[in-house]
Amino acid sequence: MEKEKKFKGSKFSTFIKKNIYLILMIVCLLAIIGMIAYTFAVQGAEDSTQTNANINDNQNVNIEKPDDNKPNENNPNEGNEDVETLTEIGQPVVNVEVMKDYTDTELVFNATMKHWATHQAVDYKCEKGEKVYAVFDGVVTSISATTLRGTTVTIKHSNGFESVYSLLDSKVSVKIGDKVKKGDIIGVVGDTGVFESADGTHFHFEFKKDGEFVDPNYYFEGANK
Repeated sequence: MEKEKKFKGSKFSTFIKKNIYLILMIVCLLAIIGMIAYTFAVQGAEDSTQTNANINDNQNVNIEKPDDNKPNENNPNEGNEDVETLTEIGQPVVNVEVMKDYTDTELVFNATMKHWATHQAVDYKCEKGEKVYAVFDGVVTSISATTLRGTTVTIKHSNGFESVYSLLDSKVSVKIGDKVKKGDIIGVVGDTGVFESADGTHFHFEFKKDGEFVDPNYYFEGANK
């Protein structure tokens, strides 16, 4: 029996010695397979964790609720049911003595600039300090000051209309973003601009539709349309 055990042990030892390289290759291959399997398992766990984190992040995102009081740039009156659709506009000043009327066909001489040009506005003869009023409901979109036009306020109305008030005093009664009603005071006549200074103190009013000048006389209340 003892001899049989020694024989089997010797046989196993001989087998190991003869196949050592093959056994080592198998062990290495198994180790590599194990490492690959472990790597995929770890990567899968990380991906799962990242996905869950992204889901949680998305669930925690705060969606900003639109401010109903903030004017829409394309439609400044959106969300304000009190604003009427523009049909007729009021006069921007109480004194409606027109110094120079609107024309887009005839040339008018500008005594200040010494040139002839169309006059796509209405100039009202006014005293300095005379109040200027919004011609219709809208939102103040611009307040600017230049050497030529002086202080200018622009109000955007419904239907793509804009009213532009120039030659105002630098201290206006509104600020950008203000909602105004027809007849609200936006400022007073000043002497801040020089492009028509030779005509004396007056107020320069422009009216636009979709960015193009239009004759405001057609839209004034009581206008003969």
